[in-house]
Amino acid sequence: LVEIERLNRSVGEILDFARPLTLMSAPVDARDVAEDVARALRPVYAERGLSLAVEGAAAGAELVSLDERRVRQVLTNLLDNAAAASPARSTVVLRVGAAGERATFAVEDRGAGIAPENVERIFEPFFTTRADGTGLGLAIAQKVVRAHGGEIRVEPRDGGGTRFVVSLPRGGA
Repeated sequence: LVEIERLNRSVGEILDFARPLTLMSAPVDARDVAEDVARALRPVYAERGLSLAVEGAAAGAELVSLDERRVRQVLTNLLDNAAAASPARSTVVLRVGAAGERATFAVEDRGAGIAPENVERIFEPFFTTRADGTGLGLAIAQKVVRAHGGEIRVEPRDGGGTRFVVSLPRGGA
């Protein structure tokens, strides 16, 4: 059963990557989106001995026009990667904020970080360092973020770990 679920997920990712992207954007509260994604993932984090915190902007502070289902997919992927990279009993932070006319979501972990030779390749389709990965999660995330007129970047965290930052225009693409 687990293998069938993994295969279904892999096929779904391949189809997601191959299909043209049509966005269904609507105004949403960025903090609400982050809280909903975190609420759904906290049981998975607990099973792995991890915590998931949402920090930053208060509810109602960061309104942004986006395709909520697609952005949830991006955040879920980033949070899954962060959980896989994180040592037991650590906390992953999903931070919501703003920079000028852009709303931001940042996923911060305390894992080992990304090897310098891999940083340039992590958004390439089918590139993965995970034994159970398809190498499409970050490629799909980048595709979704770009379709919104946004950008996604990765940076090392002071003290170890990785931060992925998704920056989206508040008014949509």
